[in-house]
Parts: sequence; structure tokens; C-alpha cells
Amino acid sequence: MRVKSFIVICSALFAASAFAQQNQNVIGKVTELAGVVTVTDGVRGGTATLGSPVVDGTRYVTSSNGRVTLRLDNGCDIKLEPNQAVTVRERPCAALIASIQSVGVAAVLATAGTGGSAAAGAIGVVAIGAGGLLLEDQFLDNRPISSN
Repeated sequence: MRVKSFIVICSALFAASAFAQQNQNVIGKVTELAGVVTVTDGVRGGTATLGSPVVDGTRYVTSSNGRVTLRLDNGCDIKLEPNQAVTVRERPCAALIASIQSVGVAAVLATAGTGGSAAAGAIGVVAIGAGGLLLEDQFLDNRPISSN
């Protein structure tokens, strides 16, 4: 009885593994690669290799010396420069290119506490700086308030 249970369990695991591999939707491949580029699918992570398949839902992140071009089956080329990331999905090329993000230290500092984009963070920093200058000007003004 134990042998039968073991065989059934092994068969189920093998079938689940095969099913998971069949469900990977390959939508392109890596055509250019330089430096270190990591790729994750939400479960596993590794380093991208030239010619490797691009699977729907994977995330590519370039290091400070990394560059990668992902050629999708729909004709779209996604080019990542150093310190950029993108999660590849089956969607229009323009939307994929617009979803490329900066991942360097500056981008982290700019978006810290904003919950938004780097542009929103930069606007917040400028606004805080301008407010500080206005306050400083107000308190350093030594003119009398009234003519009396």
C-alpha cells in the first residue's frame, strides 16, 4: 500500500512540474546582453543569458554595468540601459517601453515616501526647498512691521 501511495505522489509531482513548464508563455528572446542582468519570474531568479527565452511575466533588472535587448515575437525591441528594470507582459510595445523603471540609488531617494514616480519625488524635493527659502527670507527680514 505504501509503494502505491509513493508512486501516486511522485506521478502527481511529475505531472504538476510538466504542467508548470507547459504553461510558460514564451514571447521572445534575449538578443543582446552586456554586464550583469538578473531575471526573475516571481519564484526563481537567475542571470539572463544571450538567446534565452523571454517568458510572459518575467522581470529583467540591469546592474550598473548591465544592458539587455529583449526581442519580442510581436516585433518589439525592449532595450534596458544600466540600472533599469521592466516586467515583460503581452501588451503593446509602447506600453512596455513606457513601463521601464529606473532602479538606481537616485531613483530610490527620489521616490522615498512619495508612493509615486521619480518625477513626483523630484517635485516634492523642489517644493520643500522653495518653501524653506521663503521661510528663511521671511524670518531674516529685519524691517519694522509698522512705520511707528
